Amino acid sequence: MKKFYFVSILLIAAVKLYSQCVDCHNGINYSQLNNKNLAAHPRPADSSGGLAKSYYFQNICGLNWQQSSILVETRSQQYNFNANGTGLPAPIPMTFDTCKNIDSVVKALLYFNGSYFTPYAANPASVSITNPSAQVFSYSADSIGTGPSKCWGETGTIAYRVDVTNCIKGGGSYLVNLSGTGITAQAIDGITFVIVYVDKSVKYSGSLILWDGLWTGGGVKSQTFTGFNVCEASSSAQAFGIFADMQINVNAGINDETFNGSTGEFSNLFYNFCTVTTSVTTGQTSTTYSAYTNNGGDCYSWVLSGLYWQNTNCVTCHPSAVASKTMSISPKRDTICQGDSVQLTATGCNSYIWIPATGLSCSNCPNPKASPNANTTYSVTGYSSNCTFAQDTVQIVVGPKTNPVITPQNPGICLGNKVQLNVTGGINYAWKPATALTCTNCANPVASPTTTTTYTLFSGSNGCRDSITVTVSVTPTPTVTITPPNIKLCRGNSIQLNATGASNFTWSPSNSLSCNNCSSPVASPTVTTTYTIIGSTFGCNDTITDKILVGPPLAPVITPAVDTVCQGSPTQLVGSGGGTYRWSTKQASDSIIVAPQATTTYTLTVSNGVCSDSTTATIYIKPKVFGSVSIQDSIICPSMTSQLTIQTNGQPATYKWSNGATSSSIIVHDTVTTTYTATLYGICDSVQYSKTVVVVPLPKPVITGTPWKCRGVKDTLFVTGGASYKWSNGRTTTAYFTGGIAKDSTIYVTVKNSLGCAVVDSFTVDLRVAPTVGNITPSLIACAGIPVTLKASSVSGQGPFTYTWEPGGATTDSINILNPDSSTSYTVTVSNGCKTNRVVTVTPNNPNMIACCNQTLLIEHDTTILFAGPDTLKYQWLNANEVTCLNPPLCDSVKVTPKVTTTYTVIGTDRLGCESVQLITVVIDVPCFNLTIPNVITPNYPGPYGKDNVLYIKTENIDAWTMTIFDRWGKEIYTSNNQYQYWNGNTESGDKALDGVYYYVIDATCQSKTYKQEGFIQLIR
Repeated sequence: MKKFYFVSILLIAAVKLYSQCVDCHNGINYSQLNNKNLAAHPRPADSSGGLAKSYYFQNICGLNWQQSSILVETRSQQYNFNANGTGLPAPIPMTFDTCKNIDSVVKALLYFNGSYFTPYAANPASVSITNPSAQVFSYSADSIGTGPSKCWGETGTIAYRVDVTNCIKGGGSYLVNLSGTGITAQAIDGITFVIVYVDKSVKYSGSLILWDGLWTGGGVKSQTFTGFNVCEASSSAQAFGIFADMQINVNAGINDETFNGSTGEFSNLFYNFCTVTTSVTTGQTSTTYSAYTNNGGDCYSWVLSGLYWQNTNCVTCHPSAVASKTMSISPKRDTICQGDSVQLTATGCNSYIWIPATGLSCSNCPNPKASPNANTTYSVTGYSSNCTFAQDTVQIVVGPKTNPVITPQNPGICLGNKVQLNVTGGINYAWKPATALTCTNCANPVASPTTTTTYTLFSGSNGCRDSITVTVSVTPTPTVTITPPNIKLCRGNSIQLNATGASNFTWSPSNSLSCNNCSSPVASPTVTTTYTIIGSTFGCNDTITDKILVGPPLAPVITPAVDTVCQGSPTQLVGSGGGTYRWSTKQASDSIIVAPQATTTYTLTVSNGVCSDSTTATIYIKPKVFGSVSIQDSIICPSMTSQLTIQTNGQPATYKWSNGATSSSIIVHDTVTTTYTATLYGICDSVQYSKTVVVVPLPKPVITGTPWKCRGVKDTLFVTGGASYKWSNGRTTTAYFTGGIAKDSTIYVTVKNSLGCAVVDSFTVDLRVAPTVGNITPSLIACAGIPVTLKASSVSGQGPFTYTWEPGGATTDSINILNPDSSTSYTVTVSNGCKTNRVVTVTPNNPNMIACCNQTLLIEHDTTILFAGPDTLKYQWLNANEVTCLNPPLCDSVKVTPKVTTTYTVIGTDRLGCESVQLITVVIDVPCFNLTIPNVITPNYPGPYGKDNVLYIKTENIDAWTMTIFDRWGKEIYTSNNQYQYWNGNTESGDKALDGVYYYVIDATCQSKTYKQEGFIQLIR
């Protein structure tokens, strides 16, 4: 397995193509070469292990070939190799020598190969080529061979060949893009153009044979190719091949190949097009090619091998004339001054030779720079592919130079001074600028500029002029300053003086200075001294003086009365040894009174007007007395004892407690919390400390529970008010469970606080007897809906009593049932804290009576209503004036004839006097209209349907109405939107319609329904 994965780079030689010539030359039609002298052999889908012949071009006049290759893969970028490809799409620039005659492109083939994983093996691939004319060509590429992995872990390798002859359109950049299943820039190794063309300007014939496919593996590969016949030994021949994945890290990046017996050494480029110069012999019919990476373990792919040779006698070729070239040169003539140069440029050819080479930057380039020292004529010859195209000349005329010199060179002056400039050599002078010059066209002007100025002198004649510059530097007069100036200094001390404003300094006198020619000497005078300082910059000077006043030294002294005092106690400090005094307390007298609160150092500064000095004195504070109080037991129960003890820091002290004791420890026994204070007396002060003896009161337990219970009912008592508990039954929790109460009971508990101080408390639970209940009255059968009152009676026992009724929720000894309609059990619960229940069931009488039936009638019709019950004695109809009793006096059936929808109410009474009410509804259905339409109307003679001699139609409840009358010809003569407006036989204009048959159309809407009626009616007058 390889450690790195790379794909090849292809270098492309380009082609400048002229016309696709189809003229016959030596009996050959160049557009038919593929049919006559060209054999094409498609490759099988899998040819791993060898290459096979694909194209053979034999003895074609002027036949030649060129190739252009490029590396595409991008995988090697991750391994930091320099062999990283272009990626896709790949731009391929093709440039052909303009001298060559590309009269006809015979064949252009595109080769590419790469690696594939599982999804990549599918065929065909897609190829897109954009030529320099921006034309886009699309091709489908079939595989010419597949093979195993190149040892990178991929599934395998694959190679393609595509005929792209029709896309070649001269030199320039061709953009190639590849796509298809799995094709990526990493997968494709490289791309190669092989272009076969005809040059009619030469006399040789050319032969080319290609073997292609795919052979993948490692070590040495060798194959013998056949299928050709050499008619004559070659005058020129090349052998070539395409190899992919020869690594740059193998054998220092070198591979050796042997083609047709000729060997070449090549750099490993991951995609190599290797070409060697060789020869073929007369009658040769086979050739052997071998490939080797110089490392037996390296894997690579072999895609293409080819052999090309030229002959001059196999066929007779008549070369055509080569077109002449036109060369131009610029400038044709130029004049320069000695030492100057001029740019020469030649165009129109591929290579150039300039004669003579003297004074030229190059003699074989198109654009040399000429710098002759004397007049020179240059001749240039232009070449293209060793063909001379043109010659031309250019003349350069060189003028003399005068080379003037200025002295002094770049002089310097102080501001306000001047300098004379002198010129030797040269003629005809001109100075610029004229600023501060005494003359501008002489050889020796005097310059007095106020700022640094560069002057240019121009000198010369006959079109050649020299120039030279001189700079007059102006230095401002320095201004020297001294820091610190004019100071006072105590004898025996030193001070550093700093001079600024100049470049160099000289000090005098120098006997008391650390240096006399520096900028910052240290001065140590013993007497008052005035120093003189001379500062200079570029010869410009300034002088200044500095005076140091020297005074005698001082010896200050502080005399304290005492050096140790109590805090805040006064003491006197006395100073001496000076003329004036200044204390650190800001006081200005020779003595001061101080009362320090802490150990303090005092500073005294004395002065005699020139010198000053200082000294210090420290006043110490006697230590304060302090101590601490400890307590044996800070928390006690009432009447317990505790001991308090005071200790000091070792200073002499006496004691006094707030209870009057004067010993260092006391024993106390208190019943309440008490604070004790100890006073500690020292030499200078006293201090107090307090300690509190906390007396924890005895616990005050609180027992909660129910003071009475019903027989057999359990209770839980809870106790609070202490830190721990113990009940009479031994339990130590806060809760006590009594069990079922059978008699009056007393429970005890011992309660302790946090110190274990204990008290005993008790709780008594009394037994209570539940009440008794006699009967609930009345217990009876009532009519449904008739109110009844139930009452609990004969209640005895210990009161007071409470009552609860269910259902109903009444809380008195009785409950009112307002509308009993079904059998219901009522429970009364009587309680004096203990409950007793009593139950009674009330069953109301509900007559079973049925009335029949709700129905719908047409208006003006009648119906019978039946009412029946097994125990019913009588019936009462509330709207009796609208009913007819059919069997008085019982009236359990009646007849009704309502004109509108009516609800009838009947009350039935049974043998117990209980009533039952029933409702019966009779709905009256009123039709929207009765479209009974006569077929004859007699406006002058009323008939059975002619109401008032008009067309009468009975209608009711109409929401919308339209009636239209048409004559026999379909003409509308009458229309109406009013259901109560009848046709009287007249037209809408009021004329009487003639006797005859008429057609009517009626559209109506009633109760959201739509009706339509149409037909014929006869009018008779």
